Formats: sequence, structure tokens, C-alpha cells
Amino acid sequence: MAYVLGYIAADGTIVIGKRGNYYLALEGIDKQLISDIRRALGSGHEMTSRRRNVGWNKTHRLQIGSKEMVGDLIKLGLTPNKAKRMRLPSIPKKYFGDFVRGYFDGDGNVCFSRYKRKDRKHGYIQYLRVLFTSCSEVFLKGIVLRLENESGIDNFHLRARGNYYLLYCHKKEQVKKIFELFYGSHPALYLNRKFVYFKEALEKMNMGA
Repeated sequence: MAYVLGYIAADGTIVIGKRGNYYLALEGIDKQLISDIRRALGSGHEMTSRRRNVGWNKTHRLQIGSKEMVGDLIKLGLTPNKAKRMRLPSIPKKYFGDFVRGYFDGDGNVCFSRYKRKDRKHGYIQYLRVLFTSCSEVFLKGIVLRLENESGIDNFHLRARGNYYLLYCHKKEQVKKIFELFYGSHPALYLNRKFVYFKEALEKMNMGA
């Protein structure tokens, strides 16, 4: 369930309506992942699909009406309009990797970047970067602190980008540690396309080492 909580922190919407309706909504382009989360939550609610505009990817939505669930999420710090004021929930150490993987699958990415060598004579250096985004600086700082203290993963950089923050790491050994934290225990829940790209990117990086 820590994975699901991480995904909700990234891509979940918590609503308390004026008429006293309480619900959690999840929406994404990866139908299988939303379906897997529905199963993990033990939900029998129907999923819906829509395409907002011509040329856009179809999105899949799960909406669960539950005052009890919304109350539990609020106690954990995931509130309505959570974007800027969200704080890191209290997650036991053994489940923290699952939580961060869930957040990564919602608001994270892995990509290749490059920068020009200082001497400008030998072209560019390519490196693999793992990144997370959030409107809450406090939330990302909480992730950094726990990853450093509990998993020995450091060398993070936090940058403001307009109305949101970008947290990233690109040191080779630390990127490998993140992959191991996410997938080393063969978890049941993860976004397959990100796992595959991350794995292939690491192999490519190692071949170029």
C-alpha cells in the first residue's frame, strides 16, 4: 500500500464536496497501472476512459467515494489542494522504497542529459538522470533526507522551476542505487514502461562507461 500512497501523492486528487461527498480520483494514460491500483485498494468501482482532445492520449480514471479513505489520507498529510503544502507522510523504513517508486511512477522520470566538457575540445559528456517534480519544496526535501539517511543515496540537486521544484540525481553509482531500491525486491506494483526504460538506460550507460 505504500506504493499506492506514493502514487496518490503524485497523481491523486482528494475532494471534499460542498454536499458532503468525499472521494479520491486517480487518472493516467496507463490503464493497467490504474487497474492494478484499483485491485490493490480492493475497489469495485468502475474505471472510465476519455480523450480530452483530438490527438491526445486516452486517459483512464478511477474515482472512489469513501469518507473513511479520504479521512485516512488527510491524516497522512495528503489533503485537498495538496500541491504546494504537501509534506512527506510517515512511512516505515522497509516500505519507503515502495512509496518513492509510487511517487516516481506518477511525478518522476529518468532521462539522458548531456553537458559540454570544460575544455570544449572533446565534445559532450552524457549522463543518466533520475528526477522527481513537485510543487512542494518541503515534500522533496523530506524525500532527500530519508534517502540519504536510510539508503545511502545522496548527490541530489533541488532546483526551482517557475511554480514547481525539480529534484534530480545523476551520479552513476547513486542512480544504480535508486534502481535497486525501486526494483531489487521484484515488487508487485510498478509502471512497466518506466521500469523497462530505466533498465535499458542503465545497460546503455554501463556499455558506455
